[in-house]
Amino acid sequence: MRWPFGALALPLLVLWGAAGTAQTETDALPDLPTVTTLAGSGELGIADGPGNRSIFIAPAGIAYGRDGNLYVADREAQRIRVVAPNGDVTTLAGAAPLVNLGIGAGGSFRDGPAAQAYFNMPTAVLPLDDGSVLVADRLNFCIRMIRAGVVSTFAGDRIRGTRDGPRGTAEFWAPMALATDAGGNVYVADPPNGVRKIDRSGNISTLKFAGSRAVIALARVPQEPSTLLVASTSLVQRLDLGTLTVDRPFPLEFTFDYGAPAGYPVNREGLTASGPVSALAAFRDGDFVYTDALDSAVRLGQTTVGGKTTIDYGRVLTAVPPENASLGSAGFRDGPGNQALVDEPLGIAIAADGTVAIADTGNRRIRILSTFNHRTHLSAEDLGTELPAKPDPHEFRIALVGNSYVWWNQGWHESIAGITEDDILKSAHGDRRPKVIPIMRQGIPDMMALNLIENQLSDGVVDMVVLDLSTYAQMGGDGFAGPAYPTGWQKALSDGLAATSKTLRAAGIPLLVIDHPGASDFADEFEYAHIPKGPDAPDTGVPNEPTNVQHFHDEYEAALAASGAPTLDLWPAFLEAYSSVDRQPLFDAWDHHLSLAGRELVATNLARRLLELQPWNAAPHN
Repeated sequence: MRWPFGALALPLLVLWGAAGTAQTETDALPDLPTVTTLAGSGELGIADGPGNRSIFIAPAGIAYGRDGNLYVADREAQRIRVVAPNGDVTTLAGAAPLVNLGIGAGGSFRDGPAAQAYFNMPTAVLPLDDGSVLVADRLNFCIRMIRAGVVSTFAGDRIRGTRDGPRGTAEFWAPMALATDAGGNVYVADPPNGVRKIDRSGNISTLKFAGSRAVIALARVPQEPSTLLVASTSLVQRLDLGTLTVDRPFPLEFTFDYGAPAGYPVNREGLTASGPVSALAAFRDGDFVYTDALDSAVRLGQTTVGGKTTIDYGRVLTAVPPENASLGSAGFRDGPGNQALVDEPLGIAIAADGTVAIADTGNRRIRILSTFNHRTHLSAEDLGTELPAKPDPHEFRIALVGNSYVWWNQGWHESIAGITEDDILKSAHGDRRPKVIPIMRQGIPDMMALNLIENQLSDGVVDMVVLDLSTYAQMGGDGFAGPAYPTGWQKALSDGLAATSKTLRAAGIPLLVIDHPGASDFADEFEYAHIPKGPDAPDTGVPNEPTNVQHFHDEYEAALAASGAPTLDLWPAFLEAYSSVDRQPLFDAWDHHLSLAGRELVATNLARRLLELQPWNAAPHN
């Protein structure tokens, strides 16, 4: 949806192509997936066959093999099942008969031919490159292997314990998740022992790192052979297998979920909180998907280090539940992600084509989430990973540098970066395809933002820099008009921008500075500031009330003009939209971030200016 801004709105532009109907890459990838059912009729029992006639009892851990098949630990069926890409289901191993009135198979232990083997609550599977499959056999306290039609015990002596050592005599407590690294070592989440490593020589050791004993889920990061994602009930972190250090914590009581439907109980941000991870899978550095069985939801997460703090971003990919599934949100429904329902999903895996499979345990089905746009913000520390040193000559990469208001609680197509890119791509844009890359940093208005641009964006990694500043942001603790610069902020701003602009000019990289109001400039849209934030300030006794910074505008514009940096002043556009009788809120009611209407106002005007400048038609810089 686009909001009406009269003459300010970007005109509808034709999508150019061979027949006038070609679609762009971003048009083809929605922010939310479509959910379909690959296998499982929803009945209770055990039956192989075509997807819609196959029957599971409780599919849990899942993983894709190199053959493209999906391997499934059907936990209460005590079997390992295989789902082909077309949905056909076969049983790879397991033979326990149904007991307990048919609601489960009896758990036991037996090695030997796969069709005669017994398991006891198989929880995770791990297909290996040689075609064999490892199984975390949780209540047999061991790791099993299925190879060439035979099941054997790969590691563990079937006695619950903590002993490390040779894999034939080592002990496990509750093996729950499996992963490998590039060297072929196997890692097991074995709470409360922690993460166990089975090296290629067959020796088992327990990895010691902060929070290791609480880890219940693992995922290999594809582009980083020595990095695992590790999840406890309260936190997802990145584990460096070389140094055994963890970083980038992503809290699982995280509140920035996308699209909470009306009527659900929500917190002060208008969003529901995330429950614990039951399983997770990694797309690339910083991006992962996970199942939240407590809330019966599938979620996207990203965590990056930005400035002085960690920036986290989360988005729900299926219908947003209330605080937990016991309130009646779980169910079964295919369709668009914000309408699709799942029930206690316990497994997740990413296919080679980017689709996501989930073990929808409560619905006794395997569901597929279509590919979706999981482009999010970057931090300065991600640039080396995400942006190659030598850009694609067919791309024109625009770095959109800003504070959290450039990307806050939204999908790609509702962010400033996404709307800008979409609008540009609906017009003729030359041979170099524009790509907008949002780069966020806490405290972005301070000098560190300019240092970031000079030091990390002036060496050819991007083709243009757009610096999004707002007057409100300058009042923050790190802002030019904040405590860091109690006096002389105008000169600090103009000198800093002048130096940055000079550096970028020398590198042949154009700069554009955006200036727009902040929430506190429109008092009736700054509602959250009228709620008491804490005790009176101890030094003055003055209550913690919002500061109207509108009077900074003229000085601010003068400082920008003095810097010589090209500027896009969006104050007139904001004032016109704010004054309109049909106006939409430009800021969120509960915080200072831009609303969807505010983000669209910034993005459409930025897109118009970029289409006027056509910087992608200039000669590429070296």
